[in-house]
Amino acid sequence: MEKKRKVRTSPPSELEVENRKIGRILYFFGSFSSRLRHIDYDISPLLTEEEKQYLAAARGIINDVKSTALARQQQVVAKLKEERNAS
Repeated sequence: MEKKRKVRTSPPSELEVENRKIGRILYFFGSFSSRLRHIDYDISPLLTEEEKQYLAAARGIINDVKSTALARQQQVVAKLKEERNAS
């Protein structure tokens, strides 16, 4: 027998929405970083050392973007938590 899912009756809070955004950022950029770090075994021999260095630099840039976006989102979440706790 299949379990029935509870239907959400209230819209998600602003804090929940912002926390989901953090998850999306981590998921999206994490997949790029992982693919660039672990180049497929059949592709790696086709790349020159210079191309591999470019990919490593691209991974660094993507990680920087991920870090700044994540920090910005975490500030929003911290502010929302403070507002929630203050009320």
